[in-house]
Amino acid sequence: MHDGSVLRFTRLPDDYDVADRQKAFAYLKQHPNEVVTGVLFADESVPELHETNQTPGTALVNVPYERLCPGALQLQQLQEEFR
Repeated sequence: MHDGSVLRFTRLPDDYDVADRQKAFAYLKQHPNEVVTGVLFADESVPELHETNQTPGTALVNVPYERLCPGALQLQQLQEEFR
């Protein structure tokens, strides 16, 4: 760094268990002066973000233009719903 300080980045080991919350805290305590990189904890019981937000299964890049941009009339009708 510009002031002479040093940041030490540490990658999580390949055999690290991301499902154990207590081990995540213990790992951070064991490496107090390091910036640990990687996924420290993942709670598999929490619903996936796409499931929670009800996003479509099709990527936007694969949706036809006509469906993404239905035209001025459709936009006007949509805006009328919010007036």
